[in-house]
Amino acid sequence: MNYNGHPSSPPFSDLCSFIDGDLNSKYFFRVRKIDGMSRWEGDIFDLDSFELKMIQTLQDVWECPASDVKIYGRLNTPNTSVLYTALEPSTAIQETIIAQCDKEKIPPFILIVYKRIDNLNYSDCFHFFNYDGLTDEENTKRYLLFTLLRNEFTRIRPALYDDQNQYCASYYISKKFFIHEDSQAIYYPSTRGLGKGNFAFWGNFREYLEFVGFFYCMDGKRYLGCSWDGEKEKFNYFPLFSDEAKQVFGDPILGMRLQK
Repeated sequence: MNYNGHPSSPPFSDLCSFIDGDLNSKYFFRVRKIDGMSRWEGDIFDLDSFELKMIQTLQDVWECPASDVKIYGRLNTPNTSVLYTALEPSTAIQETIIAQCDKEKIPPFILIVYKRIDNLNYSDCFHFFNYDGLTDEENTKRYLLFTLLRNEFTRIRPALYDDQNQYCASYYISKKFFIHEDSQAIYYPSTRGLGKGNFAFWGNFREYLEFVGFFYCMDGKRYLGCSWDGEKEKFNYFPLFSDEAKQVFGDPILGMRLQK
């Protein structure tokens, strides 16, 4: 059985593609909690000397190195690395910060922005597709099975699960039923934001994604902007309403995403 010219095997690994002009999929967001900073003077940042201990090199804003991955994730095994992102900043914050911290004591974090620079293929685990060649009954059976598998893949595991193995089921469900062999990413529902979506990337994703910059956030609010200076090989920090901020984050499409 084919869908959009591609074989549908495993059952729900329909292959989709980003195309130029797809506004909702141009930017992706990721959050990292920050343990501390090296310089702080009262309530005022010295932007010339300010730096974050955890964010020193360009690698620090990308995926976790495979050698540092010790446990299963929804889409990765130990010693493999996947870049987990969200389509909206609020979704990334909900899943990484709000879900794991006291809402009254939100720790500092950075909100990382990536931009798609090329077309890519992805597997859609968010939407169900009817096949015209099947009867209503057959499509209904496929929908029930799709929903069951998707819910199990995205289920929030009980805290009593062994941390080493709690996502084994999610990983193998995704590999068996949802990930097309030609895909470079998967689109799947957020476990925290109702109706919101996440994207996870693997392989040589830096061929079709680029790092835009990040925001340093305190008390859940954006406080500083930051970009990477390739010549000096260092991060540059700047006020949110500066000319440099407009140059880095001034795309109106990005502005719409940041409002959500």
